[in-house]
Amino acid sequence: MKMKIIIKIKTLAFFILSTLPAISESSENKVKLIYSLSSYIYSNYHTAVKDNKVISELEYDEMIRFSQEVFELMKTLEKGKFKNFDSALKAAELLHTKVLEKAEAKDVEDLAKELINFSIVNGGLTLTHLPDFAEGEKIYKAMCLVCHGERGEGVMQEGEMVGHTNLSKVSPARVFLTTMFGIEGTPMRSFDLQDKQRWSLSFYVSALKYLKEHKAEQKDSETKANVKIQQILDSIHMNNDELEKTYSEDLAQQIRESIFNIGHVEFLKKALEESFELVKNSEFEKARALLSSAYMIFEEVEPTLKIRNASDVTFVEIGIQKILQEISKLEGAIDHKNIGEIQNITEVVLKRLDKLESSAGKYGKDLSAFIVVFREGVEAILIIAAILGVVSAVKISPIPVYSGGVFGVVLGVALWELTGKIMKINQEVMEGVVTLLAVLVIIWVSFWVLEKVRVGRLEAFMKKVRTAAYGKNYVWLFLVSFLATSREAGETVLFLRAIGGGEVGIVLGFFSLIFVAVVVYFAKLKLPLRSFFLGTNILLNVLAVVLIGKAIEEFQEAGIIPITFVGLPFLGVYTTLQKFLPQLTLFLLLFGATAVGVLHNLKASKMSLESKPI
Repeated sequence: MKMKIIIKIKTLAFFILSTLPAISESSENKVKLIYSLSSYIYSNYHTAVKDNKVISELEYDEMIRFSQEVFELMKTLEKGKFKNFDSALKAAELLHTKVLEKAEAKDVEDLAKELINFSIVNGGLTLTHLPDFAEGEKIYKAMCLVCHGERGEGVMQEGEMVGHTNLSKVSPARVFLTTMFGIEGTPMRSFDLQDKQRWSLSFYVSALKYLKEHKAEQKDSETKANVKIQQILDSIHMNNDELEKTYSEDLAQQIRESIFNIGHVEFLKKALEESFELVKNSEFEKARALLSSAYMIFEEVEPTLKIRNASDVTFVEIGIQKILQEISKLEGAIDHKNIGEIQNITEVVLKRLDKLESSAGKYGKDLSAFIVVFREGVEAILIIAAILGVVSAVKISPIPVYSGGVFGVVLGVALWELTGKIMKINQEVMEGVVTLLAVLVIIWVSFWVLEKVRVGRLEAFMKKVRTAAYGKNYVWLFLVSFLATSREAGETVLFLRAIGGGEVGIVLGFFSLIFVAVVVYFAKLKLPLRSFFLGTNILLNVLAVVLIGKAIEEFQEAGIIPITFVGLPFLGVYTTLQKFLPQLTLFLLLFGATAVGVLHNLKASKMSLESKPI
């Protein structure tokens, strides 16, 4: 009974399954097991032996069994397939001998560390995915919280401590492997997770010590600037105490937090810069290892980025391979002339990565957002101004018109919030649906605008307004004002959601609308309506062509639409067939219709909207 309790409260008493047949016999898993067992010995041997004497029989029995397992595992590996195999095999044999001799902790730890490094070099455990904070938090609360508590401190159940291990003293790599294999003899079972989820959980666990009010979307540029990619990669094998001892408490916290705040493109950019610094210092092996690891992580988002910008992604892919080849040449060379070549390629690849970070796309979004806000807002202002002009002439209260406009804006704000929640249901699919809907509305608006520039339709509308004003039909005036404003607000919301950004453009658009409102209401200036609507109509057509491509991209990312890359490599132009054909078709349709509409209006009534008051 006493032994049962001891096993229960020692969550890490059995770090890994002791029966190897239950685990896949692949070389990859064997190397991971070597890492797991060696890591456990490295971290816990001092709790079993001190001054050549056993201080914990239970711990010492584990040390003997685990060190023997490491040695047996090493003997089953094929020599020619692993780097530093001979020295690692000798280290494994000596490790087991030293444990049996109850050697000093430092001697055992040095040998265990050599085996840890062997397993890392041979792919035993490397970071393959950038973790997601929200995902890690979700998994922790669902699977770990009940035993390990809010901060990984453990939980008391029926007078006994469950999840006794202080999780802040466990490295992300150790969490990763523990959740993969479980711990025999304890409630700690293996979790059926994908690697991305497992890394998210592992780094979330390691961040618990520093956790206060972390937000998944938080972007702390100062924190990221202080942390190196090499430090992040090294940190997966270090618990928080080791991390703080190696660096400092502040930097350790930044390292734990920064990995949640850095994107894949920025990760590769920083790794490129760091690897080139290593090349300049003739640390070629480290440079190649760092860049290879960072590129492997970047490959997680390569398919998505390639859908959006295949040209730059392809260039980056080729550029990274070229840099790695040049570094390999330097490793065995006496003359290091190739460093200049590496620098040139690095600079060009960094510029392409800047483009992938959508710095150029950002300005495109700002311009699109400005056009949408300005165009829809001006249309609402002109309609309200026309109604108010009639109301003022008839000398009735303008309050229903103003009220209708205000309520229309309020409805627009409500629609913004609602669409935001809807789009969270399934990010890629909903973005695709909203974007496609925006394209359909733009097509409708495009043809409607071409009809609207005809004087007859505006005259008919204003005749109804005059009738309502003279009849003091305040309800109709409220409704027409509300519907006009809410329609423009709804279109604005839909278009902005489809664009997916452009905050600067939105702000500039609103300030421009204030200027237009002042000009229209107080200066009584008549705008060249036909030119304005036809001009903005052309811009909307361009936006529609861009958005239909974006909608296809979203559906491709969601796996709904297949991907067939096409292009002219010698021009550096790449896209997908599924995106190119709809864009070309829509372009011909919209601009053909616009050309026909313009010609038709030029041949129509000579009376222009610019010369006739509304």
